[in-house]
Amino acid sequence: MSDRESIANWFEQLADKHDARGERDLENRHYHRGTAIIYRARANDIRSEIDLAA
Repeated sequence: MSDRESIANWFEQLADKHDARGERDLENRHYHRGTAIIYRARANDIRSEIDLAA
């Protein structure tokens, strides 16, 4: 696994954690869900860069 793929996976893990927090922390649900969306978007950007480089 390349460094970029490892970073993309790390962003996915952070997104999963924020999704889980959003389900438990109803007061800050929108913050956690929004943060998860941003992390997933960054992971997708990294994977797109990997695909273009291949």
